[in-house]
Amino acid sequence: MIAAEKALMAKVLVIDDERGPRESLRMLLNRTYRVECADSVDHGLDSMRQELPDIIIMDIRMPGKTGIDGLREIRKVDEHVSVVMLTGYATLETAQQALRLGANDYLNKPFDTNEMMSVVSRYIQRTRIEQAFTHAA
Repeated sequence: MIAAEKALMAKVLVIDDERGPRESLRMLLNRTYRVECADSVDHGLDSMRQELPDIIIMDIRMPGKTGIDGLREIRKVDEHVSVVMLTGYATLETAQQALRLGANDYLNKPFDTNEMMSVVSRYIQRTRIEQAFTHAA
């Protein structure tokens, strides 16, 4: 694939302190999307500020800043980017908090690959539509 084609591909930012899920998502998504991975909220925010992604997939439970902390900071930088939260420790309270803070969806680990591909595709479209309306206004 030439660089120009790669640049037109949607960008997915994966933020997860665990290498296994991070690399699983990279391998699943990298044929269709440009995938950037970060092992912490701070590294993810740095990556986001360099080039805004079309979607962010972020773990909730991480040492240091949690995914909930990261979600708050992401919304200060970009209120339109789609954010999908991942967790292996699902609770109704955590899901509600994530959604209140602006997460678009909430998936459990381990994730279903077909569901993940569908969710990523849907939310990339959502982000691009919202950004188009914002820039047109």
